[in-house]
Amino acid sequence: RRRQKRLDSDWSADGWSSDLVLERIDKYFKLHKYENGNKERTGSTFDVRDVTHKVKTKKIIDVKTRPFTEKDAKFWLQGNVRKRGLDKFYIRPCEYIWLNNELIYTNNPYDPAYAYFFGNGDYRIYFPFRKDYRFLSNCSPLQGIKQLEPAYIGLITKSYKDVASLDSFQIASVAPSSESILISREDWNKCKYTCTHWFSLMDYDRQGILMAKKLRDTYN
Repeated sequence: RRRQKRLDSDWSADGWSSDLVLERIDKYFKLHKYENGNKERTGSTFDVRDVTHKVKTKKIIDVKTRPFTEKDAKFWLQGNVRKRGLDKFYIRPCEYIWLNNELIYTNNPYDPAYAYFFGNGDYRIYFPFRKDYRFLSNCSPLQGIKQLEPAYIGLITKSYKDVASLDSFQIASVAPSSESILISREDWNKCKYTCTHWFSLMDYDRQGILMAKKLRDTYN
């Protein structure tokens, strides 16, 4: 009883009543009376179920890798990427993949999956032979920035596979997680002085041309 009394007192201290706490949560998530910018207090509360579907949680991806096969080597060698390059960029073939603790993939030689691992549980899974939904991801990093080293020329290209391929020719590069995503100002500030001159290397299609222009206009 004493512990509960202290707890009740703490929550009520400085005006932190339970109603006020709920009201602040309402305001933070722009729920009910705040969803249109209304700031006035009405004293109403909300059902916690109204919040849970609005809060996006990060997908949990777990991977069990497998040894590289001759078929894997043949696929990656098309881009001049060898085992050393795959190790450098933390690219591994997958035996099993779990999404939110549910098994969603088992190795299939006709539908291989490759995991790009960025640390801290961050993955992008690449299904190269699929026509649709070729990527599964729980992150959107600037790919290759961890491996970026000082160079005279640096390239902003369209995919992590291209980054690994360019590296095999001793060409420094990075790639956003999608050809439609502009590099953030924070990431650009991290890498722009690493290389003396930067160029874009996108596909010569509508999306690639648009991104090249956006990079030129935004970051010169």
